[in-house]
Amino acid sequence: MGECRLPSDCVMPGLCPNLLGQACRIFLSLAYPQGENSIPVTKRAYLDICCERPLEPLLKPPVCQVLPRRTELGTLVAGIRGYAFRLGSSVFPHLKLQVVGQSDVELVFSVDTHDQVRVPANHPDAAGWAQIQTANRKLKEEIERAWEAAGLLTFNALLRRYFKLHNRTVRSAPTVARRVPWATKTTPCTQAVWPSRGLAVSG
Repeated sequence: MGECRLPSDCVMPGLCPNLLGQACRIFLSLAYPQGENSIPVTKRAYLDICCERPLEPLLKPPVCQVLPRRTELGTLVAGIRGYAFRLGSSVFPHLKLQVVGQSDVELVFSVDTHDQVRVPANHPDAAGWAQIQTANRKLKEEIERAWEAAGLLTFNALLRRYFKLHNRTVRSAPTVARRVPWATKTTPCTQAVWPSRGLAVSG
């Protein structure tokens, strides 16, 4: 496996050429089913990321955007929380691959459809825009399913893990409370992560 070479301000341990390359290949192969020649030239470098080359050239505009770290109140703080890659699709050029650091050892991948603009129903482009949104949602689901099948962590998989743990915690709460007499308060989760669209929690 290639060495993980990160920019000096990157606080995302684990983001190496192999991992990003796998995520990008899956994304691009599904987003551009007509093949490599249909991928815009500026984005073809992400189709075959070399394990022996540094990531820095791929972590810059115009394709890559740094996602800054913020407090709960929205204030910017030192470091970054992830990256967004505007890889697009054959239908919509603004589709993004996002990778966010969930912890010191985990990276979470998601597809940002970037199509939340609302078009009035009586607008001439309303029907066409609705078709694009539908296609984007379907592609998002396909890509994220493929990522999960390849062993990559997605927001929906993280949610399923959270709910599974939460349900287990709820069931064991009476026993735990008896063991800890003064456990009258619980500490809320400091960071809840939710998918941008297409929430689909399965068992």
